Amino acid sequence: MDPLYDPRPPVWIPITVRSDFEAAEMSRNAFCKPLTATVVPRPIAWMSTTSADGTHY
Repeated sequence: MDPLYDPRPPVWIPITVRSDFEAAEMSRNAFCKPLTATVVPRPIAWMSTTSADGTHY
């Protein structure tokens, strides 16, 4: 048996960064800044091209 073989699964330690905000104790501007920095919609674009004869791809 290989001395470097270890049948145990690797141990993963999750690393999380968490910040709690008390909205009632913050001004509107102070609350909106971290909110808009974390909750942002992803841009979606519909794109097409048109050839010289007017065909859309």
